[in-house]
Amino acid sequence: MTDRPVQDLLYAWGRSRHLSDARSLGYPSQAAFAREMRTPGRATVRVPSLSDDEHGRVERAVMALKRRSEPSADDHRYRVLVGYYCARDGRTPGEAALARRLGLSRDRVRTARIAAEAWVEAMLDAEQDRVGLVDGC
Repeated sequence: MTDRPVQDLLYAWGRSRHLSDARSLGYPSQAAFAREMRTPGRATVRVPSLSDDEHGRVERAVMALKRRSEPSADDHRYRVLVGYYCARDGRTPGEAALARRLGLSRDRVRTARIAAEAWVEAMLDAEQDRVGLVDGC
């Protein structure tokens, strides 16, 4: 895994998951034009694309959060995370707009987003530790 902040990983994951970049079109991420594809939104924030391995790791961590969140009606971490990082128009919505859309308070959305980011980061760290233990033996 990289030393990039979890928010950067999630921005790149959300962009590649939702905005139909080269990976979701069936092209390999190393295709010459994949880096040059223009995506709407976040024009001022340049987040490098994820490699296929990094994307898979982030996707697994987010899906683990989904499985953990679904049984509880009060656990909004997955919905908030996907709503925040996989916006339909390619721009990250503000917490207030996301709160209105989900029918939650702004404070609850912020708390759920921070908790979801921490969950994903912990899952990525745990996976990296497991890989390190296997490689180190």
